[in-house]
Amino acid sequence: MDDFDRHLKTFEHVANSKLSKHYEFGWVNATCQTNFSSHFDAAPENLPMVIAYLPKNKKYVKMFASYEK
Repeated sequence: MDDFDRHLKTFEHVANSKLSKHYEFGWVNATCQTNFSSHFDAAPENLPMVIAYLPKNKKYVKMFASYEK
C-alpha cells in the first residue's frame, strides 16, 4: 500500500466514525485541482494536508505531515 492509499484509508475511517456526525468531510486531489487548492495554499510539496474550514467565519487551518486516526 502506498502513502496515498494509506492516508486516504485513514481519512475514510475518520469520516465514517461517530465524530463525523458533527463535521462534514471531503477530499480534493490538490495536484489536479490547482485553482481550488491554491486558495488554501496547498502546495504539492506540503501534501498530504488536512484543512479544517469554517465557512461561516471564512477561516481555515492547515495540518500537513502524516496523520493517524
